[in-house]
Amino acid sequence: MLRLIGEITGYVLAAEDGEIGRCKDFLFDDTQWAVRYMVADTRKWLPGRKVLISPISLGEPDWDTRRFPVKLTKEQVKNSPPLDEEAPVSRQYEIHWFDYYGWPYYWGAGGLWGAAPYPSALYLKRLEKAVEKETARKKP
Repeated sequence: MLRLIGEITGYVLAAEDGEIGRCKDFLFDDTQWAVRYMVADTRKWLPGRKVLISPISLGEPDWDTRRFPVKLTKEQVKNSPPLDEEAPVSRQYEIHWFDYYGWPYYWGAGGLWGAAPYPSALYLKRLEKAVEKETARKKP
């Protein structure tokens, strides 16, 4: 089902361990016509701060309760690279931001989401890497 992006503005953002704020806005890639980030207003939880949430970490919204699950912890969001609301999101900032979360870069393989067909596939790739790393660590 298609939805207007404005309908999501104001939705409660539910991290894995509690609420982190509300959906404030979206940042679009003007060359690919894709939503690159949701801007989360965390003013009640982290006063005076807005953070970026990638579609990579968004779950399926609950349209009835107006809640949007975020596959991150509050600690991850709290310690994320600070956002300068007055400056454009530079590639340098994105590299720092993607490295912080451990996401593969979307601009690397030429597709809309790099080597993945959709954002949540990048989340799954990160999980697969974590499992491989843990399995290798446990081998004698």
